Amino acid sequence: MFQTRRRKIERLDFIVAGAQKSGTTALHYFLAKHPNIT
Repeated sequence: MFQTRRRKIERLDFIVAGAQKSGTTALHYFLAKHPNIT
């Protein structure tokens, strides 16, 4: 089990690694806004 500042994560599904300024923050934002992804 992993824990973030906001919530506990029961299962880690995937990890996205990227260099600085490569769009990983934007990817996180859009995935978080998607209605089918919790």
